[in-house]
Amino acid sequence: MRLTGDTSILAGAHLSLACGLASLLLLTFLAYRLLSPTVAIVATLFYTVLPFDLTIFRRTWQESFIVLLSLALIALAACIARAPAGRRMASQIAPALRNADSYLAEGLNYLHTGDYDQAIYAWQRVLSLDPANALAANNIGTAYMLKQQPSLAATWFQKAIALDPSQQIAKNNLAWARNELAKSSK
Repeated sequence: MRLTGDTSILAGAHLSLACGLASLLLLTFLAYRLLSPTVAIVATLFYTVLPFDLTIFRRTWQESFIVLLSLALIALAACIARAPAGRRMASQIAPALRNADSYLAEGLNYLHTGDYDQAIYAWQRVLSLDPANALAANNIGTAYMLKQQPSLAATWFQKAIALDPSQQIAKNNLAWARNELAKSSK
């Protein structure tokens, strides 16, 4: 405890307590931000009475400080990953090392979270790497259908069929888009 000049055992205990409380607050913030409220409450309560952590906080301030720093890094990574700019940044990291399959999977992840624009962007990357990928064209059409844009969707379904005439799903999706267009014109 050179910083304060206090070399007693209480200085370490106070620092350990401060780090422990800060860790608890940080964990609570993370839990409420990333999990459902019920799970957040259970996680926070579990953390507060976890015997292992209680013994660490009583014994050594260094380990308490490391726990705090670890939680801070997790919080930072979670905040970056949840932000739209962070998701875009993650999709742009080392694009040369990624192949079409990784972009296909990324697009599906975005589609499942409802971020249709990012899904379309990922599948357009697939087409930039593999211009003959009918599945990517079909997936772009599906995203446009979910965005309630059946005319754009139909264009992409037609492109998928042109790339692979045996692709039955693209034919079914084209029929779906045309059906929606017919409904909207009535």
